[in-house]
Amino acid sequence: MVLQIEAILYGFTIAFLSFLYIGWNKEGKLDTKTMAAVNGGGTIVGGIILSVLFYFIMPSFVGVWWGWYGVLFLPIIIGAAIGLSVSGGSNGWILQAFKLIVVAGTLFMIILTPALNSNELYNIPQVTEIKNISAENGVFDPINIKHVRLVDQDLALSLAQTVIGGSQENLGSQFEITKDEMHIQMVEGHEYWVVPLEFQNYFKWSSLVVSPGFIMVDAENPNIPAKMYLEYKMKYMPSACWGNDLYRHVYASGYMNVNLEDFTFEVTDDLRPRWTVTTSKPTINNDGDVVESVLEINPETGAIKEHPVGQIPAWIDRVTPERIALKYATWRGQYVHGWGNANLPWEDHEDVNEVTTVKSKDGASQEMFFIYGSDNKPYWFAGMTSPSYSDQSLTSMVLVDARDPIRMIKVPMTGANEQAALDVVNTAVSNFKDWYGTALIPYNIYGVLTYIIPVDAHTENSGNVFKGVGFVDAESKHVAFAETKEEAMVAYKKYLATKNINMALTSENNEKSLAGSVVRIGQVISSESSSYLMKLDSSDALFSVNIVVSPVVAVTNVNDRVNLTYIDTGDSVLEANKFQNDNVDVKIGKDQIELNKETAVLDQQKEENWNVQEDHIKKLEALRNE
Repeated sequence: MVLQIEAILYGFTIAFLSFLYIGWNKEGKLDTKTMAAVNGGGTIVGGIILSVLFYFIMPSFVGVWWGWYGVLFLPIIIGAAIGLSVSGGSNGWILQAFKLIVVAGTLFMIILTPALNSNELYNIPQVTEIKNISAENGVFDPINIKHVRLVDQDLALSLAQTVIGGSQENLGSQFEITKDEMHIQMVEGHEYWVVPLEFQNYFKWSSLVVSPGFIMVDAENPNIPAKMYLEYKMKYMPSACWGNDLYRHVYASGYMNVNLEDFTFEVTDDLRPRWTVTTSKPTINNDGDVVESVLEINPETGAIKEHPVGQIPAWIDRVTPERIALKYATWRGQYVHGWGNANLPWEDHEDVNEVTTVKSKDGASQEMFFIYGSDNKPYWFAGMTSPSYSDQSLTSMVLVDARDPIRMIKVPMTGANEQAALDVVNTAVSNFKDWYGTALIPYNIYGVLTYIIPVDAHTENSGNVFKGVGFVDAESKHVAFAETKEEAMVAYKKYLATKNINMALTSENNEKSLAGSVVRIGQVISSESSSYLMKLDSSDALFSVNIVVSPVVAVTNVNDRVNLTYIDTGDSVLEANKFQNDNVDVKIGKDQIELNKETAVLDQQKEENWNVQEDHIKKLEALRNE
């Protein structure tokens, strides 16, 4: 009904405009007969044209002239051209010129919005700046590598295609899965790729009508097969047609006066399928987009629930569309001193930063990366670099909150940007045919910005296959690559030990001491240093002791009684930061004795500082709960 009303209104608009440009004859006087004919015919023809236009194009009525400029400009321009050709009087020329001025003025207003309103655009996102990633902030704290995304979108697609192709229901001949609809989601604290089964074409849709379900792929473990959930009857899908087309269903349900974007297939915590759609509106002409709400659509019944920002269910991860997140990051990077400073060639571009663009193996570009912080909340991540830099280095990084759209976190940062990190990994595996680094994710590992980059191999028959993972230090571009994340982490810890990185920097004070007898011990040699893996009778874990930590480890044997301290990260291999062998008597010089005393004092101060910080955090939490 809404579409028909809009079409009729537009028909009358066509008639009125026709009256303006054709109803004025060569003498500049009204022609009543022509006016009546054009009004009647224009209403009918315009109604038909606009019914088709609204049904298939479905324009959003927001922004300048409430969005009507998009459908009015074409008849205005055509009308002005006809009017100029048939108008002989001065009044006719004036009218046509006035219409063209209105069109040109509106277009210029839209185009020049960033230049005229850069300060307003710059201030839309609310930015919190963190001094560095070593400062604990609840968002980018050091992580436990138990929850690291190792499955990229391409690998997830390959795993999903394997399970749909081998289904007993022969689903592969009826339905398809697409990369564009495969989205990452946190479900009960674990990351998954989720993708719906879409109809292959119009004929499949017309015969089947409903989709049976969706596929979930474990994003943290590439060795777990994808799983299908087929107990559903999903009617409203992007691949459905006519009234079952998802966008058309939402649009015709009263959402013509907002931007509808980021149609995302998500599941609730009890694995019920839902479509989520972001609604937004421009706040400055056609720009300055701000999210208003998220629509939750039941694909089986078509029922729509609208959740305003601030009242969005916890299971919905994608509230801020990637397009808006990129705009916010761009505005904050470029308009710090206005549009002219960023764009005019004679300006010095002071403090201007740009979002880093990453080129994948297939040539696709990506600026924003969807990640989860140490608080398990979703963010859009982007590295920022200066336009004057040519060495792929960072100036800062930004995190745009994916659930609180105008919230942004900025962290000043130096080191390699995302493209440089990806290039380093690709170089490290260049000797292996068709191996390449995939989507990177930034993590805080012991206070060091680290890109964790899975490595896949592309095969003709099986698609993508997981081959390993690289840990890249953003500062030095050093890469530790191994077949598993545990092995890569051990190698990366050894590298960090050579940089004197404080391994005690974790989100919790988990430094522990352990005494025991050595059950097994073996040497591990890398290009950076030598270390020893040992098993003690007092623990089920393996401990890695770098020779830099204590040279005595090199002469340690089975059955020796040892004491060590380590950070309990929960990993299967734990890195020792102190080591002592009770069976090896090593003479210590005076300088070493003094150094040990100084170290003891520093350790005591560190513990006291930690206790003060812990008390401070508890007080803040108590105040927050009051």
